[in-house]
Amino acid sequence: MTDTLRDVIVVGGGISGLTTAWYLKHADVDVCLLEAGDYAGGVTRTERRDGFLLEKGPFNVIVRDPDFETLLEGVSDETDVVSASRAARARYLYRKGRLSAVPTNPVALATTPLLSFGAKCRLVRGLLGSRRSTRIEETIEQVGARRFGTEVSDTMISAVISGIFAGDIRQLSLKACFPSVARIDGRARSLVAYGLTSPFRRKRSSPESQPRRWRGLVSLKGGLGT
Repeated sequence: MTDTLRDVIVVGGGISGLTTAWYLKHADVDVCLLEAGDYAGGVTRTERRDGFLLEKGPFNVIVRDPDFETLLEGVSDETDVVSASRAARARYLYRKGRLSAVPTNPVALATTPLLSFGAKCRLVRGLLGSRRSTRIEETIEQVGARRFGTEVSDTMISAVISGIFAGDIRQLSLKACFPSVARIDGRARSLVAYGLTSPFRRKRSSPESQPRRWRGLVSLKGGLGT
């Protein structure tokens, strides 16, 4: 670091530090970013190995916040934002020494080796009817175990969250990470019934004022480490 005085010093080059520094720079603020490690990005790291693109942290991000979409717009001149392809719907988990496809339909769920028979029954029961939230805040693990059982939470939900946040479901807050899911958890006893009636609720709600450029899961060309 030079002896030059700065208006602002941002400590830590993770995603929060990088975003803060990016906004300050574009607001014409003289900012210096300090990172103790060998690379910026925090837990977000991309590696190329043997012709494959490997994400060592999160491998996609969810576009649901207009402010985040504005950030993507800002970096899209320097790198391409890519939406998930149809091929990405096929997901696999490595467990007990083998790769197994993540079930996406009832037949696949009934035959998947990722869950025991008891866990499959508990998952179905949780979808049909399970306890609603009674706390102000819970971790993702607490909500998953309450709704679907510990095995489903530790196996399936943990893998999904790792791919988005590269974090521990025992520490991440559902309300902070997925506020819309937290609202549903507090309202609905039966997630199946809630899903069946959701199209009628969407019709009654007002349409978005502006069209969205990106929706759902996106990444960056060359990986999130870009």
